Amino acid sequence: MNVYNITVCTIIQRNYLAQARVLMDSVMRFEPEAGRVVLVVDGDDDRDDYTNEVFDVVFPENLINIDKWYHFVTKYTGLEVCTAIKPFFMEQLFEAFSTDIVIYLDPDIEIFHSIEPILADLDEHTMLLTPHILSARQDKELPNERDFLRLGCFNLGFVAVHRIGQWREILNWWKKHLYTECVQQQEQGVFLDQRWMDIVPHIFKGIGIFKHPGCNVAWWNYKERSLIQQDDELLVNGEVLIFFHYSGFNLETPTLVTHHLSSLTMDDMPTSFSNLFASYSKKLLGAGYEVASVQQYRFDTFSDGTPISRIARGVLLKFDPEGVVWQIPLDVTSVGLVFRDWITARVKDSYISHYFLAMHAQFHELQAAFPNVPGKDELRFASWIIGQSGSSNLFHEIYVAPIREKMLEESVAHDLEPLSTAIDLSQISISNRCSCGRAKPGMFS
Repeated sequence: MNVYNITVCTIIQRNYLAQARVLMDSVMRFEPEAGRVVLVVDGDDDRDDYTNEVFDVVFPENLINIDKWYHFVTKYTGLEVCTAIKPFFMEQLFEAFSTDIVIYLDPDIEIFHSIEPILADLDEHTMLLTPHILSARQDKELPNERDFLRLGCFNLGFVAVHRIGQWREILNWWKKHLYTECVQQQEQGVFLDQRWMDIVPHIFKGIGIFKHPGCNVAWWNYKERSLIQQDDELLVNGEVLIFFHYSGFNLETPTLVTHHLSSLTMDDMPTSFSNLFASYSKKLLGAGYEVASVQQYRFDTFSDGTPISRIARGVLLKFDPEGVVWQIPLDVTSVGLVFRDWITARVKDSYISHYFLAMHAQFHELQAAFPNVPGKDELRFASWIIGQSGSSNLFHEIYVAPIREKMLEESVAHDLEPLSTAIDLSQISISNRCSCGRAKPGMFS
């Protein structure tokens, strides 16, 4: 095997700093010569918090070449930003660190062995991907094969790129799609950065599918991976455990394996797996989880502190995906057409704003209850909106007020009959776009 200059990287919001520390500690243990870089997408205003780490910390403003950054972080949720930025980050690492190989790992991963088997396979490949599963599933087993069809064949918690062959063409192609199409919209065939990789082996050369059973072991494939301790090694199906992916694990609910599948508890797991989670929990606490996990995402509010709902993000992505109109849509004091003013203003000759028209377009339950919006049902829809005021960030007063003011102005609210059916949007799985919203950060993220 050749000797390479390697950089291992991850991307986090600042509330995931503890996970990044555990990951990079494991990288340092098993690959001490590899570069270790963590991109904190929302950490620019607290740089002093990262001065004593075992890894380099970088921020988008001084590394990532993304046009109109503040537009980018407004049209996407925090999860979408962390996934959409991936090829941009990897490309910049090749340039900034003069590295031969860049390996991306999700922050909730831990390494347990040298990555030599990965590097050996990269001798002959430009990119390596790991499939979610290595064997057929039982029909009733969750996640099932239809889930993998919706969410992607490969898990993008791992991707390795070697600076040979079509590496730049692959990253440029990926960047182009993720700049405006990194969304959770499974019904349209898109799931973050992940579904795009399904076609990469067919349109580019040098793509390796790495089927080592000890890579990307996680809750979705544990039934096909037998994990045992043998001397000082953890073995999976007889081969070394290289890295484990604690996807969806949350210390706030330690009896759940993952928040992506609430029926799966630690009692369901073989002891060898539950022991890993117990050990990981202690490492997270030792890495400052209690301090880091309560940090708020920097780009969750407009400049005056009011929340940016997922629907507002979806409207921006639909109407101005490239940032031509609003380069800094977070700013509510800018001169000219302010994004928030535009989405909350009522559409001409209507009681409803662009914001709530987008909400209506996304929820089948709303369309069933108010089928003619705009039209004869919009007054009833407007009345329902007012009744939801303050129930969640989706119905923050900043979004509801213009509709209430119009109805009071025309004195129409008291003439409406109450709705016969309550609609609880908090129980509806929201996809996140003008297909809007983010109910969960993706089953296999």
